[in-house]
Amino acid sequence: MVRRAFIATGLVATATLLLNGCRQPILPSTGSPVAAPIITNRMPSLTRSEVLAKFRERASPAEVQDFERLNAATDADSQTRALEMVLFKLTTDELFRIGITQTEEAGRFHWSLATSTAFADGGKAFEKALARVGVKASGVMELGLVGWYVPREQFFVARRALLGADLRANEIRIIEPQFHLK
Repeated sequence: MVRRAFIATGLVATATLLLNGCRQPILPSTGSPVAAPIITNRMPSLTRSEVLAKFRERASPAEVQDFERLNAATDADSQTRALEMVLFKLTTDELFRIGITQTEEAGRFHWSLATSTAFADGGKAFEKALARVGVKASGVMELGLVGWYVPREQFFVARRALLGADLRANEIRIIEPQFHLK
């Protein structure tokens, strides 16, 4: 029952964001008086400076200091931790605007990791890649498309594992956040 509520919440949240977006007009490329603007549901992405400003507004002075230290480091683990510190302070709507779909179940946040329509090997390479790093994804299927979710704390390690695995690019799309620290 809780799993169904989790799935429904994720689908409803995504649909709401898509349907209640800013409906930004896309101006026609021609100067024709007959052409009308195209209306979309896509909200504009948050800029790097907007994301960092939201983090600084919500973070404690100690968290900002930890972020600065981690962000100055050059190793991948420190960079990932700095990125997590920033992204974990964003709301579900703000995350969606940088390409991350977040759902919540029993007080835990989950992020969309990948989508797929089919696997050449029945998903064995996908599961094997995640198992190597100790991550178990949950899936949501809707109209032939499967969305894979992981706890947000495991998102980056799971994403790296999938990018390093031998997965067919035309059958799976690994989520690429539209925000980077540098």
